[in-house]
Amino acid sequence: GAPHPIRSRVLLPGQLSSETRLGAGWYPPEVVNGESIRWTMGTAECCLLVKPGQMGTLILELALAQPNLRDRQVMVTCNGVSGSQDLDSAPQRFDLAVAADSEGNLKVKICSPSWKPKDVESNSNDTRMLGCRVSRLRFVPEDVSDIPIPKTARVVICNPTDRQILARILQALSKGNSTEFDVLVCASDGEIYTKFADLQADNIGLSLLKPDSRDFEKLLFPVASECDSDILIFLDGHYIPAPGFVDAHLREHRQLMEPGVVVGLTMRSPVNKRSKPLLPFRALRIALDSTFSRLDEGNISFARQLLVENRLHHTFLAQAAILEFCYRMSAKGIPLIFTNAPGAVCAERRVRELHAAWSSVDGQADALISRHPELRDLLEIGPMPSGWRIF
Repeated sequence: GAPHPIRSRVLLPGQLSSETRLGAGWYPPEVVNGESIRWTMGTAECCLLVKPGQMGTLILELALAQPNLRDRQVMVTCNGVSGSQDLDSAPQRFDLAVAADSEGNLKVKICSPSWKPKDVESNSNDTRMLGCRVSRLRFVPEDVSDIPIPKTARVVICNPTDRQILARILQALSKGNSTEFDVLVCASDGEIYTKFADLQADNIGLSLLKPDSRDFEKLLFPVASECDSDILIFLDGHYIPAPGFVDAHLREHRQLMEPGVVVGLTMRSPVNKRSKPLLPFRALRIALDSTFSRLDEGNISFARQLLVENRLHHTFLAQAAILEFCYRMSAKGIPLIFTNAPGAVCAERRVRELHAAWSSVDGQADALISRHPELRDLLEIGPMPSGWRIF
């Protein structure tokens, strides 16, 4: 049957996650100025699903891209409440006070003047009748008293194999963070385990857990359920976090105003270049509200509540377990936010060897496909991407 509309206060029409919430009057998504958007056909409908009867403000980002239109008034109606505003050709914010119905629906209708690109652009063959350009819709509740505000975090450093790099990670975590947090090192490496007491971490609670590498779920579920932290940040043991790393993760979760997942930027060298994920997930585009098409599991944080309620599947190891968890959360409509703010740089010199080891993830691709057959043609696992170098 048809997929159930996801419950979320955010709707990005240009992303595939919006499709179950869009009604009539939309053109297919396209990229404008680097952003995935949709044009309306003059009149378009959509629906956000929130808490029943919830009151708040519906915020839309709209643009009437044809600069020569005399009539520039756009009207937005939601559950019988209407507002209008003149729009410029650049994206503008449109606010409307609204209330969800008894089932939690925010039924939105956008009406704007229409125009044909062919009529106003001499070199255009586009005969579509376009209305306004819609980037996003977001509902901000009026009463946020029942929305938990995360205040504490636990950083889980996953499988470090170099004691010097681990010391650098701990030193970096001690800089620029005002958040209350502690650190759990999950290491199977013998040197890390036997010489752990020699490590120093300024003003950071530090503990060690040696996992059975064949049962990652049994490691991480207690990590989630037995601590009091609001947010769990999973940092690969080969990435050096930027100053303020923990604060940046927590800030993103606070802005979500609901349990979610935050994916931070990873870089392969100190010059600001994004790394190629070692187990990319093009599949996440089918559910994610994101402009990213791939996911690197080395810098991810979850609301602890999500991991407690959903757990990790015991059939997956390490990186694959985290990726599979993100895939399930995205399919449920849990917000996954990609941001550059909580960055981390790969410090490992053996990049090529690491990629060769991690790209296979002990055959976990087969397990992922077995559990989620729809991923068969979407997973990208192969040779080291061009542009990688040993440094």
